[in-house]
Amino acid sequence: HGQRDTAQILLLRGAKYLPDKNGVTPLDLCVQGGYGETCEVLIQYHPRLFQTIIQMTQNEDLRENMLRQVLEHLSQQSESQYLKILTSLAEVATTNGHKLLSLSSNYDAQMKSLLRIVRMFCHVFRIGPSSPSNGIDMGYNGNKTPRSQVFKPLELLWHSLDEWLVLIATELMKNKRDSTEITSILLKQKGQDQDAASIPPFEPPGPGSYENLSTGTRESKPDALAGRQEASADCQDVISMTANRLSAVIQAFYMCCSCQMPPGMTSPRFIEFVCKHDEVLKCFVNRNPKIIFDHFHFLLECPELMSRFMHIIKAQPFKDRCEWFYEHLHSGQPDSDMVHRPVNENDILLVHRDSIFRSSCEVVSKANCAKLKQGIAVRFHGEEGMGQGVVREWFDILSNEIVNPDYALFTQSADGTTFQPNSNSYVNPDHLNYFRFAGQILGLALNHRQLVNIYFTRSFYKHILGIPVNYQDVASIDPEYGKNLQWILDNDISDLGLELTFSVETDVFGAMEEVPLKPGGGSILVTQNNKELLLSGMPEIDVSDWIKNTEYTSGYEREDPVIQFVTGSSRVPHGGFANIMGGSGLQNFTIAAVPYTPNLLPTSSTCINMLKLPEYPSKEILKDRLLVALHCGSYGYTMA
Repeated sequence: HGQRDTAQILLLRGAKYLPDKNGVTPLDLCVQGGYGETCEVLIQYHPRLFQTIIQMTQNEDLRENMLRQVLEHLSQQSESQYLKILTSLAEVATTNGHKLLSLSSNYDAQMKSLLRIVRMFCHVFRIGPSSPSNGIDMGYNGNKTPRSQVFKPLELLWHSLDEWLVLIATELMKNKRDSTEITSILLKQKGQDQDAASIPPFEPPGPGSYENLSTGTRESKPDALAGRQEASADCQDVISMTANRLSAVIQAFYMCCSCQMPPGMTSPRFIEFVCKHDEVLKCFVNRNPKIIFDHFHFLLECPELMSRFMHIIKAQPFKDRCEWFYEHLHSGQPDSDMVHRPVNENDILLVHRDSIFRSSCEVVSKANCAKLKQGIAVRFHGEEGMGQGVVREWFDILSNEIVNPDYALFTQSADGTTFQPNSNSYVNPDHLNYFRFAGQILGLALNHRQLVNIYFTRSFYKHILGIPVNYQDVASIDPEYGKNLQWILDNDISDLGLELTFSVETDVFGAMEEVPLKPGGGSILVTQNNKELLLSGMPEIDVSDWIKNTEYTSGYEREDPVIQFVTGSSRVPHGGFANIMGGSGLQNFTIAAVPYTPNLLPTSSTCINMLKLPEYPSKEILKDRLLVALHCGSYGYTMA
């Protein structure tokens, strides 16, 4: 405030705006310190300085967080100022993006400049005077609002990006046809009776390779083949030269799409973009997997898109994947030049050694989550020591306490090395709070790279990641039990007299209890005819039965033309749709109406077997949205 007031007084008295002997201007000093209020005063007296600030976004020597702070303050002064800043940033970003797509430009400098400007653009957009809280006021949902118009300059860049990718896709397809053609010629010369599977993949022939090629009716002269190979090499060269540049623009496109969506929701426009250019993007990352870590951060936020590249990601070194994860995890946290941030006494977690689990649960539940992500300070009651050594000990002790049988939260697998949630945890009245606390501790340990002394079963990890489990995962809990299940599947059990039923016996604190796997399962014998049904469900789908056991809510009726039927499984439980299980027992399939907005995709609440189907105005739009959801939404969960 003192700097702002000083500038105000000097300018009122007619002070001139001049640089010092080193060429540093008052605006330079204000931006370097993040003094938005003083910048506002300078712009009031010298309006031309507004554009100077916008151009400063391209200056790598200025700290991004300070410049962002200035833009944040200026954008809060009025709606018109907010829109002016965003439009100007969008124009500068578009110019930088086109320079990046020019192969003669410096890739590293232009890439950093573009992403830096787009980050600031998205930040200002989100914290605007009327920041959107849902998907209704989003520019990329098709609504023409003043807020959406600030993205208009960027459409030129996205159009150029699309044209580049379509061009490369065309060349890839052309070269694929040419390669197939040449391979056919080579195979023909090697004899029709030779097994095609024994022929190695086509490689550009060396000198003299064309001597034995036929020159029959089909043109196959050396110069024709050489031309095709040269074209193929040219295409690969183009990919090598453009992949990183285009991938950086794709990253900018994703950032702009995402800043218009509610947290946790992927932009339908971006999903369609990835689906449209799927082959080219996979070609990029197959040739240079580093692109995933440098520019495809959207994969970490979009499980539905991650699945399309999972085989490539899994093939990368674990260390690289870890660094990618942590780079993305910490990218949204406030940066600081301070090496040692002073600890506020109120932020120290004060815990008791003799009741470390309960006291830690209490203090963590009251702590600020954002501050815990930035850093943790722990002190044991009655002790003076603090620092990373104490934090490591705290995590180590808690990891052992989490699986302490006294809390009944987790049980050991048969081999005693892994743990899974205890189905009888309800005996502990605080079990839900303790489960939540256990999740927080494991999340914080992951966030701060702290090792914990716990290993979970494969099926539990799958649940955490939202990956469907199958009967084979039983082997990670009890190998012998899993082996027996597999034996039953692989062998005829008709005359063995096993007397198995659709139920299991479980140990509940020393007493064995029978738990049915389906209603009345304790009285249904497992036979040779139904043992597949026990594990895999019925392969046939009875649509009439499905309709009979479907409920309609939020305004839908059975006769509505938009009604569709979907399921999270390709099989039906034994007994039909009446026996579909939900999160808390039997749960009919339900179709709920959702108000329609342009580009909205259907979603589902899998825990309660509910399809949330927008009220699409036409069959064509319904088909288009369903196809996008089917082709691009293979994996991914969020909280309803």
